[in-house]
Amino acid sequence: MVMAIVFVFGLFLANYAIMAADAPEKVDLSPYKVSKKGVCYDHKVHLDNKIECKTCHHKAKDGKDQVKCSECHKKEAEGTTPNDKTAFHKLCQDCHKKTVEAKADSKAPTKCNDCHKL
Repeated sequence: MVMAIVFVFGLFLANYAIMAADAPEKVDLSPYKVSKKGVCYDHKVHLDNKIECKTCHHKAKDGKDQVKCSECHKKEAEGTTPNDKTAFHKLCQDCHKKTVEAKADSKAPTKCNDCHKL
């Protein structure tokens, strides 16, 4: 039983390492900018903090695990799909605020200009 648990945990770590190796170090969201400065963030920090890929990369309808945000989130909302600005703000800000509340020493940015620097 212990060996099975160690084996499954090993598979999880190997899979995480493979995904992390393919991930970019920085992510530039400036093409989505509207009024404020663009956003470029350290993707590695998110990986190092063990944030699951699926938290941000919603599973595509065709089964691909990672798609560009703009494939679903356009400049204007479409039906129940929020526009890009709303989607980023809801996802990023909510997560950062929860992280800060959970850890008094968290460095997750929560103010506009903490992220909008470009």
